Amino acid sequence: MPLAILEGMKMTVKIRTEIAAAATLTAILAGCGGSGSDSPFTNSPMNAHDIATTHFVYVMNATSNNVSAYTVNAQTGALTPVANSPFAAGTQPSAMTIAPSGAHAYVSNAGSNDISGYSISGSTGALTPLSGSPYAVSPGVSGISPVAIDPSGKLAFVANPSAPIGGFPPAQSNNFAAYTIDSASGELQPAPGSPLTTGGESPVSVGVAPSGKFVYVANNFPHIGSEGNSISAYSIDTATASLAPIAGSPFLNPRQEPGRISLTIDPTGAFIYLNCPSCFMAGYSIDATGGGLTQIDLGISPPVGLLPADAFVTKGSNRYAYIAGGQSPGQICAEQVNSTTGVLTQVNCLPSSAAAGIAFAVDPLGGFAFVADPSSNSVFVFSIDATTGALSAVTGSPFPTGSMPSALAIDAAGSVLYVTNRGSNDISAYVINRTTGALSAVPGSPFGAGTGPGAIVLL
Repeated sequence: MPLAILEGMKMTVKIRTEIAAAATLTAILAGCGGSGSDSPFTNSPMNAHDIATTHFVYVMNATSNNVSAYTVNAQTGALTPVANSPFAAGTQPSAMTIAPSGAHAYVSNAGSNDISGYSISGSTGALTPLSGSPYAVSPGVSGISPVAIDPSGKLAFVANPSAPIGGFPPAQSNNFAAYTIDSASGELQPAPGSPLTTGGESPVSVGVAPSGKFVYVANNFPHIGSEGNSISAYSIDTATASLAPIAGSPFLNPRQEPGRISLTIDPTGAFIYLNCPSCFMAGYSIDATGGGLTQIDLGISPPVGLLPADAFVTKGSNRYAYIAGGQSPGQICAEQVNSTTGVLTQVNCLPSSAAAGIAFAVDPLGGFAFVADPSSNSVFVFSIDATTGALSAVTGSPFPTGSMPSALAIDAAGSVLYVTNRGSNDISAYVINRTTGALSAVPGSPFGAGTGPGAIVLL
């Protein structure tokens, strides 16, 4: 269960996926597992001295326009650059999505508005450009979203924000792109009818339901009085690679607040939440049969912040969600999730110092939450109560990082934390004490990266 953490949660969101499940949303990584003799997970069991289950680490360097790749020392968590790393990408690579097979990776380039596709060497972690890469996406002003892949690994989707036509408000692209994925080569081809019109304005985020039956696009027009802040919904026919609008789409958010930057699909596939770093969240229940959405009543004062897909935790018969953001100083909140209605009920909130736009992750075992704070060059660590789901600050928190920490990723065993530091152009690595949550530096940390490191993916 690898993790993908998107830079500073600017769409972010971080996504944990099961083996052979593709990343949805916000963010974005799909499975370990792989196929064929070149899989990094073949004949590589952990032994008693291993602390890390991650084989490779990939970092998007937004300023040097490339991807740094590393192998992981299983016993220490230390990073060693892969031969010929870094690998060229487009302009401002901002997110990476790995296919369910683990054999191919797709990087969203926010500056050049295209997708760099790569094959992944299972033995070395090296990246080789796919034929036809980079894959064009129609022009946009704000940068394309991370790629979302359906669980079958047959289709890929990317949202395309404002088209650069000028004027105020700027003309909107109002579309998102769909691609078929060649199962052998990983190459992308436009799906029938792509790009598709959303019916909303400035689509910024895409998520695929865990069932693989539906795809959802968050539309955010950032100007007062617009008809943005909606979710467009489509049914997926994987046999024909075609999409059909779901009745009632786009589904409007009555609050119509600007600033929604991503959507998160609950791992059970029952609910969708619109994330906003400094304004109220919105929620919808998903009709399991038709894919239609019904607004969830989150009350007069809904939670404020970002809810990553890996921030849902089950404790006994109860489920909890963890939300970070808010106005400066920021906070992190524990919310109990009503499994029938999707309503969120606050358990407790604690200050995290960092304001909106932070990087945030919950470890795969559900024991700790981590919040990066670029203003203090540190990471806050919180323990999650095994019974109540409540948060409490870990002794010694916050722990120092490099300059301007921008993204987080946690090993699937919950044993190693990696933090990219945009200001110091490096990666801080820590061993996580599974009892206390305290962090200790991995030998050799920090590890050098390219210029402007942001999003980080573990495989």
